[in-house]
Amino acid sequence: MYYIPSEALLPGINKIVLKDNELFTILNETGESPRIYERELGFYFRDTRYLDTWELILNGQATTSLTVEPRTNARSYVFMMTNRDIESIDYGGRIPRDRLKILRVISLDGDQVYEQIEIVNYDNLPHTLELERRVASSFNDIFEVRGMRRPERGQLHHPRHSEDRRTLSLRYSGLDGKHYETIIWSPEPATDVRLEDNGAVIMHSFRLAPRSSFTLRYVIAFDRTPIKTYVGMAFGTLGIEEHMRLVSISESKPRLPLPIFEADDPFLSRALNFAAGDIASLLTDRGDVLYPDAGIPWFCAPFGRDGLITAYQMLPWCPGVAEGVLAFAFSRLGTKYDDFTDEEPGKVFHEERYGEMARTRQVPFIPYYGSVDATPLALILFGEFIAWTDKLAFARHWWEQARTALEWVRRKIAKDAFGFLTYKSAMPTGLKNQGWKDSHDSVMHEDGKLAEPAIALCEVQGYAYRALLTMARLAKDLGLANGDADIWAAEAEQLKQRFSQKFWDPARKMFVLALDGHGNPCRVMASNQGHCLWSWIADQGQAQSIAGHLLSDGMFSGYGIRTLGATEVAYNPLSYHNGSVWPHDNSLIAEGLRYYDCLEELGHLASAMLGVAELMPDYRLPELYCGFPRYGNTPPVPYDVACKPQAWAAGTLFLMLKALLGLGMSVGESPLVFRAPILPEQIKSLTVRRLPIRDYELDFVVRRGALTCTVELLRKSGGRGQIMVIK
Repeated sequence: MYYIPSEALLPGINKIVLKDNELFTILNETGESPRIYERELGFYFRDTRYLDTWELILNGQATTSLTVEPRTNARSYVFMMTNRDIESIDYGGRIPRDRLKILRVISLDGDQVYEQIEIVNYDNLPHTLELERRVASSFNDIFEVRGMRRPERGQLHHPRHSEDRRTLSLRYSGLDGKHYETIIWSPEPATDVRLEDNGAVIMHSFRLAPRSSFTLRYVIAFDRTPIKTYVGMAFGTLGIEEHMRLVSISESKPRLPLPIFEADDPFLSRALNFAAGDIASLLTDRGDVLYPDAGIPWFCAPFGRDGLITAYQMLPWCPGVAEGVLAFAFSRLGTKYDDFTDEEPGKVFHEERYGEMARTRQVPFIPYYGSVDATPLALILFGEFIAWTDKLAFARHWWEQARTALEWVRRKIAKDAFGFLTYKSAMPTGLKNQGWKDSHDSVMHEDGKLAEPAIALCEVQGYAYRALLTMARLAKDLGLANGDADIWAAEAEQLKQRFSQKFWDPARKMFVLALDGHGNPCRVMASNQGHCLWSWIADQGQAQSIAGHLLSDGMFSGYGIRTLGATEVAYNPLSYHNGSVWPHDNSLIAEGLRYYDCLEELGHLASAMLGVAELMPDYRLPELYCGFPRYGNTPPVPYDVACKPQAWAAGTLFLMLKALLGLGMSVGESPLVFRAPILPEQIKSLTVRRLPIRDYELDFVVRRGALTCTVELLRKSGGRGQIMVIK
């Protein structure tokens, strides 16, 4: 990742996040982005902050927050506010606090913002009120907001408003030749508009009798004329109660075609519901597919690794996510060598951006290919998607792209002196580390010295191994082997043997974190080794030893498995990758523990992760949190740059649930397998309804007994599929 300095962050306030397609907002607890905060608050569209000031001032004072009501679809919020002691225009002196109710509804729909404000006077006196709406925009690229400095920018144009004072336009001409525009429309004409260099103050003056109300509405559009309807209704005449009713109707529509989860502990159902809402909100229309953006605010864009892992987490619960992710990834395979973007033929992209700095090549994300693991991860997802859906036509359609991606993996391994899949950025502007821990200091030796490239990460060798096996098996199942399947399977076995010889540390009984560019081992215990279980590259004895390390006091914080062991020299529980806890990281490890039948460790880890979600006020898992040891029932210490919502954090509970139930499926006429299902202590029974498996649908219930769990099939509709429970 590109480092985000602390001055880009606004600490100490409750930040409200809304998203719809390519538009997202970060606001304070009253639904505003005040001009005094030159940080990350604002309205963002296509990697540009189109509005950085959106502030309401009432008779010279800001309002006071009373309640904030989030909606589960992440596209609407309701704010209840009141007045402070404010100046009285009519009588002299002041209007005492708590005399005015200020109800605000903000909704996003169709990449537009709809805001409605209702002010009710509960005083016994009439009052003249002056409401100032302050707006401004510098049209900063997202990387500028994150702290990057630019030697040159485009031209900001002076704002302009319509003669009827209903429409205001803020404009900017970028160095990329694009013209950016924020258009604010209100059906209520302003009393006055004062234009400033990059914004305006919109004035509304009105007299409010006792028990009477005043309503103000705004529609904000970006690079287009505002559409003045909301969910099919004319917004200019919409009352605030009707607005909230339409929000509720919108919420009731299915966000994702997910099964229905019913646990005896209602917490799990709520947590899964919020997680599904987060993933649905992050799904963005990227041409002809929906792709889950990685997270808000810093990573609200397509990321190869993040999207692939999120899609994998959602199998089998919602296989449609994987279909879109694979189509997007395969359609953007590298075709040439480009040092600036780290592109190579057959390589899966890492990050794609759409802002001015990307289009002018001030940053390499156009797209950028600096990821060593996205390509094998795409092949693993490809095989799993076909197994769960039996969509052989999809497999054949993308087969040549998958084969091209595999050739990139094989070519990189063949070129390495030690026979491993390595990375090294071709340019200083590229990412120094290109595994999932892509901060500059995430790969080190036991003395803390950073490893020099080209680096071979342990988990990446596992990904390559599983990708080779996946493609070999899929080639045979599709009848496309032509002798290649046996070659790929043999190469996988050879890679596994080399890996065991070079990466296994017999003294510490673990895999080393990595090999540096000279082949020297990084003898450090990290969560990376847990991914070697998920990728199947360990033998049973090695897996048991790794599982023990992962659940030791040094690695396990009580809130989850740390990214780096607490006994390592480089350990820092406040760091991004060197001691923090990442939920998605833990979910992959959980499935690895399941694969090697480490069920006690799996149950312990799942209980901890579910406990973290239950401790969160919104039941949401953040992108990461600090790795301090657990203390009672207090939530983990938050990490200040963590995204929330974040796609693979939201997907964590779904993959954790799959691992607990031992769900498995293979290509061809194979049954759905429940392999020794377990439930954590918090959950005694779990019912799943409308689980989509290929061409049929299941309802089932899992109950925890004294020693084992039982599975009862409640309903099966369509198809010929069978289920099998292995105890």
